[in-house]
Amino acid sequence: MIYFERCVQSLIFLVLFLGPASASEKDPASAELLSSMERVSRGESFSAGIRIEMEAGWHTYWLNPGDSGASPEFSWNMQDGVRIGEIQFPVPDRIPYGELVNFGYSNEVIWPFKVNLDESFLSDFVRLSGRLEILICSDICIPKALFIDLVVPVGKTKKNEKVYDLLDRSFADLPLPLNVRPVLRVLDDSLDLRFGYSNTQMSRLEDVYFYPLKSGLIENTDSQSFSFKGNMVSLKMKRADQFQMENPIKGLLVVNENTYQIDIEKPSMGDGKKEQEELGLLFAILLALAGGIILNLMPCVFPVLSIKILSFLDRSESGSRGLVAHGWAYGLGVVFSFIVLGLLVSFFRAGGESVGWGFQLQSPIIVSMLVYVFMLVGFNLLGFFEINFSFSLRKKNDGLSGAFLSGVLATAVASPCTAPFMGAALGYAILQAPSIGVVVFASLGLGMALPFVLLCYFPGWVARMPKPGPWMINLKQFLAFPMFASAIWLIWVLQFQEKDFFIPVLLGILFISMALWISRLGQTRLKKTMVVFFFGLALALAFSPLLFKDQVNDGKLTSGIPEHSRYSKGQLERAIKQGPVFVNFTAAWCVTCKVNEIGALNSKRIADAFNEKELTYMVADWTNEDPQITEALQRYGRAGVPLYLLFAKNSLSPFVLPQILTIDILLSALDKI
Repeated sequence: MIYFERCVQSLIFLVLFLGPASASEKDPASAELLSSMERVSRGESFSAGIRIEMEAGWHTYWLNPGDSGASPEFSWNMQDGVRIGEIQFPVPDRIPYGELVNFGYSNEVIWPFKVNLDESFLSDFVRLSGRLEILICSDICIPKALFIDLVVPVGKTKKNEKVYDLLDRSFADLPLPLNVRPVLRVLDDSLDLRFGYSNTQMSRLEDVYFYPLKSGLIENTDSQSFSFKGNMVSLKMKRADQFQMENPIKGLLVVNENTYQIDIEKPSMGDGKKEQEELGLLFAILLALAGGIILNLMPCVFPVLSIKILSFLDRSESGSRGLVAHGWAYGLGVVFSFIVLGLLVSFFRAGGESVGWGFQLQSPIIVSMLVYVFMLVGFNLLGFFEINFSFSLRKKNDGLSGAFLSGVLATAVASPCTAPFMGAALGYAILQAPSIGVVVFASLGLGMALPFVLLCYFPGWVARMPKPGPWMINLKQFLAFPMFASAIWLIWVLQFQEKDFFIPVLLGILFISMALWISRLGQTRLKKTMVVFFFGLALALAFSPLLFKDQVNDGKLTSGIPEHSRYSKGQLERAIKQGPVFVNFTAAWCVTCKVNEIGALNSKRIADAFNEKELTYMVADWTNEDPQITEALQRYGRAGVPLYLLFAKNSLSPFVLPQILTIDILLSALDKI
């Protein structure tokens, strides 16, 4: 009996102790599901959201909680025929706490999402239920597991007037996609985020801040500062000690009252060449003009010099007016082709492709077509056949069209080369909006065409050439051989791209030769049919490896290059920790690259200097498309090869060497590390 009385007394004491506590302590956070519809029809979608309300002084966390805290986690109990979209998050607040800075929400937050109902949904009710795990903090932190549940009848659609506008505003407040491509440079102790911004609005910039989606990227406690670099905004942030490269890097960018969702697919290591740091549009245009002029002196353009020379000689009989028209037609062909190249680069990059200068020569199909073009031009110069629209300049229209097409051809064969000043200009162009990038490409074309257009305005220079006569026939035939040499060079390129194309293209040349021989025998219907057949067979052979491809070329380039290791980002970072590194970005179709390798890189003096420095020599072969190499080129502000980087030990900031190398330039650079 005594034991029973003591149990009752203990029970009464416990009830009295717990009762006041339950009445006085209030839960600091609650969650509920909201629906924009009171009723929803099958086959429709509607807005929903999770509303979290917190007591004053309490907060919860964003997807990246910052220096402490925990991100929210969700789990749903799904009905068949109901699809719940991704939960969306508005921009968080910066919540300082002592020496920490967290990212989260105070008072109230709504995380909206979409719900789709299939036509085949069978139930009369849509039930949304799930478990939400969040961490709420004030002076203390409490992990909360909240169960949320909502039932929406199925029937004739009816708005929920109480929360429809609330959810609509929640979606409207979400971050928007940034309509320009941001660039992130990873420096030794900081990050540099750059994005294009209207010059007219730059004076109104007051607040720019970046919230990374993942923690461990930046030091949240350090301030972020912005400045202007030409028509771009540069936002500097301190790198976190535990920083690790992510690809892509995602986050939110706050610009004044606006918030943008950004996705940086190719963050870049190193600060690149100084000449690309402060480029503006005007300076990029000037560099493009200078690069285009110098491009005429590059060896890859030499094969089409024959076409220009013969065009000028033929036109000299027509007087200065004919020469001027011819020069402008050629110039328009060059500029038009560069504009097309610029538009193609912008188009492919907008589609997510990694392309740059000379990208078309990464296609064995295009290389094969160019082999045929060079062979046909060579046969034409030898007199095997006549192409009236290209070389019969007696008629005005034919002469102008021929000059225009010679400009197109000049651009096609110039694309493997990168002249001085071009790298910086093109690196700037591909990072801008298409409208700006095309202006730079057009300036490059104008620079390439400019010397020949000016030559046409000074016919006295043309008059100094010998008068037309039999020597022109000999010169014309002699100039066929540079064309054949160019075709041989492109065939050599093919063996590094796809060995499967090598024999089909050689057979294609054989059939083209047969077609031309048959065309000289007469113009009967049978012979015309045979000419068309052999030309068609040559074209089919160029495409045939794609149909019967059974092996993939590994993309390694070893011909003529000393002992080296193949480039990769991870390999480079490991090698830098062990000693200095030289990276040669090259391609088999890049004539400038080959000249630099033969004249400087492959010399014994350079090999001895590399060995003395215990330097790792890496080759980044861009003969075939390689997104990793394209990413590296863009990282250092370049759109094509060649590119030469020299890294000192334990340094991610390289010396960027000139595009035209000599032994003295290389030795001088090696003395700096």
